[in-house]
Amino acid sequence: MPLWLWLVDSLLLVVALVIVLLALVVVRRRSIERRSGAFELTISRRESGAAGWSIGTGVYHDDHLEWYRTFSLAWRPSVVLPRRGVEITGRRHPDTAESHVLAPGTIVV
Repeated sequence: MPLWLWLVDSLLLVVALVIVLLALVVVRRRSIERRSGAFELTISRRESGAAGWSIGTGVYHDDHLEWYRTFSLAWRPSVVLPRRGVEITGRRHPDTAESHVLAPGTIVV
């Protein structure tokens, strides 16, 4: 088999794998978003700054909140917050640095 044919086959295999991975991400995301109590949730684990925000989906349960990263293949939540351990201390509009990465109309809690 000529070398160029091996290269074409390898390229087609890589493209097929990328398509399969993207399809899995879409199926996972839609499955999570269809659950009862699901909503768009962007979280930040840093104290300040726009670099710490990650987009995902939150899912309410009776005693906890699950957060799933949007672009991931993991079926388990990335973060689980017990409802009793969460205290909302205030609400605000995004600051200048945050407003560039968050959706319009977003409220930071």
